[in-house]
Amino acid sequence: MKKLLLILITVEILLIFLFPLILKKNPQEKLGLHINGKYFETENGRRIQLKGISTMAFVRYDYDIRELIKIFEIFKGYKINLITLYISPDKVYKDQAKLDYLIEWAKNNSIYIYLLPTIDTSDATLTIIQEKIVLTKKLSLEMIKRYKRENNIIYGVWAEPFGVNWEEWKSYHREFIDKAVAINKKVVLGISGLNNGRSFMGNFDFSYKNIFLDFHDYPAANTDQLKKMQIKKFLWDKYVNKYAVLIGEFGGVYKEGFGTEEDKDYFQTVINQANQKKISYVAYTIDPIDKEGGLSLVDWKTKGLTKKGEIFVKSLLNN
Repeated sequence: MKKLLLILITVEILLIFLFPLILKKNPQEKLGLHINGKYFETENGRRIQLKGISTMAFVRYDYDIRELIKIFEIFKGYKINLITLYISPDKVYKDQAKLDYLIEWAKNNSIYIYLLPTIDTSDATLTIIQEKIVLTKKLSLEMIKRYKRENNIIYGVWAEPFGVNWEEWKSYHREFIDKAVAINKKVVLGISGLNNGRSFMGNFDFSYKNIFLDFHDYPAANTDQLKKMQIKKFLWDKYVNKYAVLIGEFGGVYKEGFGTEEDKDYFQTVINQANQKKISYVAYTIDPIDKEGGLSLVDWKTKGLTKKGEIFVKSLLNN
């Protein structure tokens, strides 16, 4: 009887001390990003390398939201932490509820959203393009206001700026940054250079520091041109020691030869360099642009990865 009593007392003591530990869950890292010098950092102060995918869903596609989520779920399984959503006024105003839903889904899955305004110039006159620039800026500022309380969103100023010189580029960005910060003093902003997001032509230091540089890197028009290149330096090399950098798009070619061995080799080279130097990057794209997987990362019918998708996922699994 004494032994039984002793056992019961011992079990009770163990439960008193162990029960809180059993109930305790691993604390989830608080969402929220800021820029600290050349680093992306979480609200907990941890340096983070962003790795993600992108889509033109809010520029030129009419996806069933359930199908789009299925594609996102595939890459969520490989531990992405960022999704770039290119946005344009016509699509966002039409599909605002879808955008709200995706942002909430991403937040619930600890994934950051990069809202990146882009301007579709297909079949557009100069006057129409200028009108689109005004409307796109208006949309971007409205999104910063609408999602001010959401802590999983970062914002682009203008994807691949065009039609402006360097001084005009600086003026546009300075005005936008001032207005964005007036809405949200902690907003995180990505800025892209000229020449389709490839280059910054001179000094661009702004007083606001929650800024990162977004590079879109396609060095050659076609495979033949790419073969002749001996690329030893990357667009971001001279910036990574001073600024936070996101390689927002990348591949070997920008016109012809998507999915060729040379194109895939360059795609792999950029990923290797990004992981070696802990540079954040986004693979373009999940959209079903082509059946062969020259640009697309995934086959929407089979839900299987393309060759480029396999390269990207292998990197996620090994780093």
